[in-house]
Amino acid sequence: FGFTVRGADAEQVDHLLVYPKVVPLTTLGLPALYPLGDVRHRHLLEDPARIIGTREYAPGDPLRAIHWKATARAQGLRSKQYEASASHRVVIFVNLDTLGRYAEYRGFVRPLLELNIMTAASIANWAVESGHHLGLFANGYLPQGLRWVRIPPAGGTGQLSSVLEALAKIFPTPVMPVGDLMQLEASALPWGTTAVVVTAVTDDPLRAGLMRLADAGHSAVVVLIGDEVAPPGPAVSTYRVREADGWQALDGIVPEMVR
Repeated sequence: FGFTVRGADAEQVDHLLVYPKVVPLTTLGLPALYPLGDVRHRHLLEDPARIIGTREYAPGDPLRAIHWKATARAQGLRSKQYEASASHRVVIFVNLDTLGRYAEYRGFVRPLLELNIMTAASIANWAVESGHHLGLFANGYLPQGLRWVRIPPAGGTGQLSSVLEALAKIFPTPVMPVGDLMQLEASALPWGTTAVVVTAVTDDPLRAGLMRLADAGHSAVVVLIGDEVAPPGPAVSTYRVREADGWQALDGIVPEMVR
């Protein structure tokens, strides 16, 4: 008669996912209400699925917006006029390259990367809170082995959760220049989408990507991360979030709009 003690080891792994920090856009130097400019004057308010007439062609209208039959009848260029839409579409392109010259397998600058991700998360949070449809594209990859991050624009808080989760999981290794990704996705985006490009690097592929977005009928805003990166050009609305004393000290982030 006696007691027997038996034990067993059970291996259990718990995973904790930490979402990126979200801060008010005013902290990052973006206008509090409409960081993408005055939406009343953007194609963002037009639904390309509903054509209600034509109007005189305006410089900057993409070829896909021209109404060719009306142009032939009027003997002058006419553009399609779309019905106003209650929902705006905002997609964020996140550039994981923080070193320049397409830094695949060459490491990253952690303060710039963290500020980059926090800025993208904060813009995403603003977009959903403002009732916009939100999408995310990034030239990094996820643990599932996807070639790059691709979340087409959609509405709702569930979309925000998907975007924040992707930003939390993404590997900081660029699989291609972000400008190449912009060119790949431009034609698939709904016409009139606003693209917000968050980047610590400007290069020729990025400038080519911005041109492709414009040709496809989209608006673009560039948010520069860090003190050293140069603006992509005078034709693009550009903002800067400075490193200041580091991303951890939010009070030390001093933004500046690039003139």
